[in-house]
Amino acid sequence: MGSSGQRDSFSYQEKDCQEQLDLKDTELQMLVVSLKELTVTKEVIQTLEQLLCDDASQLEEERRQVTHSRDTYQDLVRLMEQHRADRAVQLSILRILNKFLDNYQEDMLPWHESIEPCLSTMTALINDREVVQLFIRFLYRLASLNKDYAVVMCRLGTKEALVKALDKHSTNLLLVTELRDLISDCEKYASLYKKMTTSVLAGCIQMVLGQIEEHRRSHQPINIPFFDVFLRNLCQGSSVELKEDKCWEKVEVSSNHHRASKLTDKNPKTYWESNGCTGSHFINIYMHKGVVIRWVGVR
Repeated sequence: MGSSGQRDSFSYQEKDCQEQLDLKDTELQMLVVSLKELTVTKEVIQTLEQLLCDDASQLEEERRQVTHSRDTYQDLVRLMEQHRADRAVQLSILRILNKFLDNYQEDMLPWHESIEPCLSTMTALINDREVVQLFIRFLYRLASLNKDYAVVMCRLGTKEALVKALDKHSTNLLLVTELRDLISDCEKYASLYKKMTTSVLAGCIQMVLGQIEEHRRSHQPINIPFFDVFLRNLCQGSSVELKEDKCWEKVEVSSNHHRASKLTDKNPKTYWESNGCTGSHFINIYMHKGVVIRWVGVR
């Protein structure tokens, strides 16, 4: 009887343990899903941190799946941007991202997307030495794993952020020199990347303008598959704003050249006035290549 009672006790304990694991697994999945909501509370993020980062947890397989999830990673990066000034939330998200980084696999997650939010948080909480130190550690881990991320850091002004951190906290920060050296070693690659991106973008823009010009002349539809999608993404990806007064290269006038700028200053109280004999007055406007003129007016 004693042996039977002991087996029953073990059976109940195993059942209770399994039920607790199932409950935690369900809670973990619910927390991951809730990250997609528009408003995510601090408690949700901190509870997720506990489940993912608690070394005593037995949800190894479930945690591995979460830390390999691209959607969950991108939700966390988005939340980092939304809660930029909340110290507790930032530290919880950073600890979760470090857990993701423990399971790093090349090209599995877009880690470059986390760099700018990290730098923004460092700037927002620059007076908090602990927060700054933890973000420097994270960025150093990232740059050490793959030099591509060091190139992105170089382009996003990480060296300048490190200088500001040192100005605030003197030499009490660890890994600053090492991270700065990693980034410095990648400056030539960042410069090359910028040149390549500029060349590719210029080629794309030239192709688009050529197609638009051909369409204007022939009045035939542009029969390039997904051209509208390509054009929309090209416009969204450009950081250059095309202003209205930049659609021409230069303006030439027949006389009073010093007042030619008054033609385009958008001030109705200023004006250009010609000076010369009849038939000698002109205004020449040289447009940028590819510009389609819909309307021209003189007031």
